[in-house]
Amino acid sequence: MLPLRGLRVIELCHAVAGPCCTALLADMGADVIKVEPITGEYSRYVQNGSVFLNLNCNKRGIALDLKTDRGRELVLKLTAKSDVLVESFTPGTLDKLGLSYETVSKLNPGIIYCSVSGFGHSGPYKKRHAVDPLVQAMSGMLSTTGEPGQPPVRIGPPTIDFGTGMFGAYNIVLALLNRQKSGQGQRIDIALLDTAAYYMGNFIADYSISGQIPAPLGSGSSLFVPYQVFSAKDRFIFIGVFEDNMWITFCQLLGAKDLAEDPRYATNEDRCRNREELIKRLEQVVCQFSSDELMAKLTTIDVLCGPVLDVSEMINDPQVKDRKLVVDVEYPYTRTLKIARIPGGFSEKVSRIRQRPPLLGEHTSQVMKGLGYSETEIESFINDSIVFQYPIS
Repeated sequence: MLPLRGLRVIELCHAVAGPCCTALLADMGADVIKVEPITGEYSRYVQNGSVFLNLNCNKRGIALDLKTDRGRELVLKLTAKSDVLVESFTPGTLDKLGLSYETVSKLNPGIIYCSVSGFGHSGPYKKRHAVDPLVQAMSGMLSTTGEPGQPPVRIGPPTIDFGTGMFGAYNIVLALLNRQKSGQGQRIDIALLDTAAYYMGNFIADYSISGQIPAPLGSGSSLFVPYQVFSAKDRFIFIGVFEDNMWITFCQLLGAKDLAEDPRYATNEDRCRNREELIKRLEQVVCQFSSDELMAKLTTIDVLCGPVLDVSEMINDPQVKDRKLVVDVEYPYTRTLKIARIPGGFSEKVSRIRQRPPLLGEHTSQVMKGLGYSETEIESFINDSIVFQYPIS
């Protein structure tokens, strides 16, 4: 018995953060009904649909026109019989459609209504659209990336989107636990900027103490040296040394006794102070070895190290395979999909993909029948282009 089985979640989301939130709930057994426009969520049609496919396993899908009275009526019937609603529209949009928290909570006082947005439902930016890289910029995150003296570099994966989805799911579960005690529903307002500010916490705290604005250090760290990516003979490799006794052993193992004996590098504080010159000298040492040679040497003394892998190498890494972090899913009209599974699970059963992502409108009729609509009514909805059902009869 999965912990969220028996709970129904209505998803009115697109892109990454909202669908990630509901994917976490679906993975733990919730019946997530994804509501899409009759033309489909736009992420179905970009980057081979990979964004959509990665975040919508274990969900049922319906497609309808929210701009019609009958379409909204259908959604309201769903929310009246649901535990959670998650939406990621621009603040104010659902209010205009008659699907605000105030409206929905009158129908269903116990509803947990989670709004996911770029900047939140309060403040001067609340009406503005946002995407992950924009929030990386405005949160200060981008100011810490890239090489010194060079333009900032965005973090490739949508890490803020995913983090916001995770915090959304966390808040929803807490609200559900609170409902068990109080019987009351809850409004949750979570934003990408909230998540990014939290991610910047250690930088914010350090600035408040030292007054120093954090500077970009490439793959390096302001806390330790060496603690970054170096170029071996055959590929890039990350190496991290954070203890002074480990530093001495590290140098001796790589035949760099002169560095171990140099007083300018005796302590981590010294190494941070003389970072630039030390890194140049270390680069000359590391490039003499292949990544396999470095791994063989450095793992014996517990130095942090690992090659920079591309996606094709990562999915075939023995640790990734052993942990079953990437699973195969059959999906119509494509070759076998490789999907990254949601991390974690319980000792009795690892969370798993039980159902592939839905085709557009695949479960429209099924969901409508569950709400009491007759075959004739469903056919009328389809013929009037209020809902879409796949396959087309």
